[in-house]
Amino acid sequence: MHTNQKINGPSDLLDKIVVSPKGSVAIPFAEQHGWKHKQVDTQEEAYSILEKGGADAVVFDSPALHYYASGKGKDTVKVVGPLFHSDGYAMAFPLNSPLRKKVNKAILMMQENGDYDRIYQKWFGEGKG
Repeated sequence: MHTNQKINGPSDLLDKIVVSPKGSVAIPFAEQHGWKHKQVDTQEEAYSILEKGGADAVVFDSPALHYYASGKGKDTVKVVGPLFHSDGYAMAFPLNSPLRKKVNKAILMMQENGDYDRIYQKWFGEGKG
């Protein structure tokens, strides 16, 4: 996510200042690519630094960036470029929980009938995380 129109993807970040919350998978990625990188305590702090001009881009989890860009950051920030690293998300249930199969079935049905994509679009805006 960025406020600079000249950033379109990872290759444009080499001479830019990038910020990410501590613990993010973006941190080793940024270090590996030689970006000028700042770590902050929270994603809200990262967004604030970006919007105040203290960084050129925020690199973080795609759903969180899309949510911010379609909400509080609307018209001030933009999510660009490909996913750098894809992680799956999961839910944990107690052993033998009757909810596990029900939740799995509901998620699969939502993916098949398009509800998942509609909900994603509502909360995260453009693009799929």
